[in-house]
Amino acid sequence: NGLSAACRAPRAANPAMTMSLAETTNQAMLLAEGGMNVSVAAYLAVLLGTFIPVVFLLTLYIQSESRKAAETGSEGDKF
Repeated sequence: NGLSAACRAPRAANPAMTMSLAETTNQAMLLAEGGMNVSVAAYLAVLLGTFIPVVFLLTLYIQSESRKAAETGSEGDKF
């Protein structure tokens, strides 16, 4: 094995360094709880990032349809 001692994977030779299944599960649950926190700024970013482009595109569509109807002169002939 040509690897030095620092490059080899460390082994759990010391039994004090091993963790029980309950400790591992407890740490995983703590990490999962911390990862589920979402800030108010994130909600605002998602909502504004969704609704501002949608409002812009709806406004653009309404303007283009009204301009198209005005150019053809058929704004009252639909019914």
